[in-house]
Amino acid sequence: MRPSVDARIRAISAEYPSRLPRGDLAAVERLLLAAGVALPPTRAAIVGTNGKTSTAVFAGRLLRRAGVRDGVTTSPHISRWGERIAVTGEPVEDDVLLAELESLHATAREIEGRETLRFFDLLTLAAAALFTAAGVEVAIFEAGIGGRLDATRVLVPQLSVLTGIGLDHVELLGEREADILREKLGVAPTGSRVLSASLRPELEDEAAKFAEKHGIELELVRSSERNVLLRNAELASAAVAALGIEVDPCAFREVSAEPIRGRMHHVLAGGVEVLLDAAHNPQAWSEIAPELPPSFVAVVSVSADRAAAELRPALGGAVATVATEAWTGRSATAGGLAAELCNAESIEDPGVAVKRGIVLARERQLPLVVLGSAYLLPHAYAALDEVSDTEGA
Repeated sequence: MRPSVDARIRAISAEYPSRLPRGDLAAVERLLLAAGVALPPTRAAIVGTNGKTSTAVFAGRLLRRAGVRDGVTTSPHISRWGERIAVTGEPVEDDVLLAELESLHATAREIEGRETLRFFDLLTLAAAALFTAAGVEVAIFEAGIGGRLDATRVLVPQLSVLTGIGLDHVELLGEREADILREKLGVAPTGSRVLSASLRPELEDEAAKFAEKHGIELELVRSSERNVLLRNAELASAAVAALGIEVDPCAFREVSAEPIRGRMHHVLAGGVEVLLDAAHNPQAWSEIAPELPPSFVAVVSVSADRAAAELRPALGGAVATVATEAWTGRSATAGGLAAELCNAESIEDPGVAVKRGIVLARERQLPLVVLGSAYLLPHAYAALDEVSDTEGA
């Protein structure tokens, strides 16, 4: 029996190291050339500790409103792999993505330095090839980890957008925010342009020094907006304008008001208002805390390498918490997380945990908040669909 598309993509992914350090992008460049990947005419890279997905999605929406044929990459996906690569807002079909990955995977076997390739490299090059084949005019690529050694750099983006800096993936990017800043700005080729969200003064100084040293045009996009999604929408609007495309104010208002799955996304399930967010590190948890309801029920999971205690401030309004394990082996155990959070209920199965959260929220007539890990979102949406289907039966 032919394995499912999902299983085959996962099998290809398993043949590449995950989050291992590397010294350069030579193997990625060789793969790009050997596979004959043609690039879309205009390319922008989105880098930053948080906010990359929403900024990329907003930029794509604004491009479409301006009549530009766009392509956008985001990660991770929620329901299926094709969500990571969208053309004019429509995710590609999984089997189309698989065909491109199979071709790149076959070529990669012959590449010198293959051991330094990451699966994200294949996804990025596959996206570029699919965008070009689809006639995409402007492609927005969400970077993975970092920038200097991220696959998006070999695409030579004419514009790079920095959403912000926080301490994350320090084992790869450095233990200081200034180190992480330099790694992320490293995605920008000499002579290109970088738009950056506001940074702390010392980081803005560091960014200015980096730009001068590397021949990069740096522009800071100031915002007085407190809501993080609206700030990202403003940054996306500035990015589209920097590409020479006029942004209509009415289009901006409409685009910024449209929800994004997994990003402060409000849905109704089983008579309960549910807020789902991909916030997965201390900076994101701190930013989302003021946006949460004053009282709520929470279902949470965090990566095993996170200090679970740092999630507590975001749970200040939680009257009941269910701790779960979104990704076995990569997430903290449900029991361990529950112990760290104090008085939390522990349920290993994330789908069951979300359904339990619905019950608790309904009993208390409160909203349910799902956060802590992007990998919790697929389980949450699937569970909420089941609850809604049951209610409608």
